[in-house]
Amino acid sequence: MQQFITLRGENLSQAAISPLASLRNQGKNLVFSIVMFLITYFLVMAMALGLAFVFGYLGFQFLKNDPGLISLFCGGGMIFIGASIIYFMVKFIFSVTKDENPMRMEIRESDHPQLFSFLKELTTETQTRFPKKIFLSADVNARVFYDSSFWSMFFPVRKNLEIGMGLVNCINRSEFRAIMAHEFAHFSQGTMKLGTFTYNVNRVMNDLLYNNTDYEEFLKGWGKMHGVLAICAGVTVRISRMIQWALRNVHHLINKNYLALSRQMEFEADRIAAQVAGGNNLINALARVRIATDCYNEAILHIADFARTHKATRNIFSNQFSVLRFMGNQYQLPIIDGLPDVSYNFFQSVTSSRVQYDDQHASHPSIKERKEKLDSNLSNQTTDTISAWSLFRNVSDLQESMTAILYQTKYDDEVHEIFDQPYYEKWLREKKEKNNLPSLYKGFYDNRLMSLASDQIDHPERIIITRSFKELFNEDHARIQKVISANESDLKKLFGIKQGLIEAAHFRFDGKTYKHADLARIIAQLQKETADLLRHQRSLDMEAYAFFYFNSSNKEKLKADYVNFHNTTEKYAGYLGHFWEAMEIINSFSAGIAVQQAIVEADRLKHMDQQVLKPIFKRLVNERLITDETGSNLLSRIESFSDKQYQYFFDESFLHHEVSELHILLLNIASELNRHKYALHHQLVNNQLKGLRNFTGIYIGQ
Repeated sequence: MQQFITLRGENLSQAAISPLASLRNQGKNLVFSIVMFLITYFLVMAMALGLAFVFGYLGFQFLKNDPGLISLFCGGGMIFIGASIIYFMVKFIFSVTKDENPMRMEIRESDHPQLFSFLKELTTETQTRFPKKIFLSADVNARVFYDSSFWSMFFPVRKNLEIGMGLVNCINRSEFRAIMAHEFAHFSQGTMKLGTFTYNVNRVMNDLLYNNTDYEEFLKGWGKMHGVLAICAGVTVRISRMIQWALRNVHHLINKNYLALSRQMEFEADRIAAQVAGGNNLINALARVRIATDCYNEAILHIADFARTHKATRNIFSNQFSVLRFMGNQYQLPIIDGLPDVSYNFFQSVTSSRVQYDDQHASHPSIKERKEKLDSNLSNQTTDTISAWSLFRNVSDLQESMTAILYQTKYDDEVHEIFDQPYYEKWLREKKEKNNLPSLYKGFYDNRLMSLASDQIDHPERIIITRSFKELFNEDHARIQKVISANESDLKKLFGIKQGLIEAAHFRFDGKTYKHADLARIIAQLQKETADLLRHQRSLDMEAYAFFYFNSSNKEKLKADYVNFHNTTEKYAGYLGHFWEAMEIINSFSAGIAVQQAIVEADRLKHMDQQVLKPIFKRLVNERLITDETGSNLLSRIESFSDKQYQYFFDESFLHHEVSELHILLLNIASELNRHKYALHHQLVNNQLKGLRNFTGIYIGQ
């Protein structure tokens, strides 16, 4: 075991934790945008006060000169408008944003003395205060949090630390030290005060601009009492929207500079954490956290699989670790002190992209950017490879307690049986073995569906076979799909930049920097590459089909299986086309369309509901694609939906529960169709291998 090298007992110098020039410059940009906001806000406030005074004055004049009922409504309505404008401008400033999480579990020093001692050393080294409270959660994350209010912009607030047990579950002590040092480093930065101030300004602005539905509903409620009040409420809503228009561009500038400062603060916290715990440990920790998140999410998804049979896990974290170990075995990763060695290089190998850009709407830079920043002064340290759980007491009890909290907060299904890790590992192994295709294919059919035209299936004799089995099914041909998938992902990024959905002044492709003027050329290049790869893949699929056909012990059955697969995928594609059309209508409802357009779109959806979707649902049930055993109670939900006559839009309002029910139903059925397609594909490629003449299951010769 290597010795754990730290700066234990030594504090970083003030120079080491002082922000660099890039961070200070970004802070200056943010200060400028905040000043712009304050000037704009106070100008708008002055206008609002002026309007409020005018409306209030006119209202009192109405009441003073004519005490009749009409004047009471008109005068009262004008005073109401004036008061509402002021209320709108200040209502969000003094609100408190509570950072609440029902899955948090507070821990104390008496429970985990080694952990607290470990963290105290880090707060000393990073020259920050020890957290007010320390909590555990189930997440793959670590964060410092506090309740935010107007006063927290001016007075210091004690911060709390939240440690995700899904994080602790998958990292070693050095990586845990690096992550904790990164979190504490944020609060040793002078710019953190500016960041806290800006966060609250940003929160107020966001609420003022976007979270005012309750305010408008309140005004509409008053307006229903009398026609005059309805006019007053309408005027107030329009004035508030004019105020929002005046502040929106300033908010965009503040938010953009705040996110830029946030990214710089991440770089600075990385620098300090690297000096405390080693840049190598920090970068490997960041890579491992990304992989651990995927493993945790997979374990969470499996909860739904077990819920259908009324089973529940005793320990979600042992499940997460089992998924991590299966992943390590899949990629043949070395095991160090029980943990698969998920290094930065491995992470890059499975998440590589040819397109990079500076995401101005991201609060955190990419891992690659963070490593590039640290490479000039990586300050490597030796790694303590013991699990981070070694800092905690009674680990199994802790994990099982958090699992129980997880079920209480998220899952209310009746549980008849609690299973443990051996049961889960056996289930997971059988599930993965069932879904895995034979290794003889070398991954050729993985993560895709073969694509053959019906005339190719009908006439295999027209296909020329030029390769042996081993020449068809090899790693190079399997890699084609990985490149196609990566190219398609990169094309989405490039189109996002071109359409303005991604705000980037320039982008990098294959390591070279390009401008917006180059987008069309790079997109065309990538599209051509992808089209060529798809053509090559299809030609290989054709040749593979012909190979299996002419070497099959039952040619007609193999052809019939291919025809069935082709027809089924075509039919499902037709169904999904209707589903996407319906979902496109549903998505338009959230785009702020006019009332008349909403009526038209709702009528379209009702027509599709009755004439297209329900008949499809009925066919899927009759074909027994969806049964009592299908997940998400899909059969009962389809039957319930089929008995209803939804309107989707009534009295100038969307019937959200109706829209939501159809939307969720479409997504679940689409998922089931996709699952069935892949199951059919899996069966086909397994059977074609078993149908080979003289197949031994071990070797196929030339």
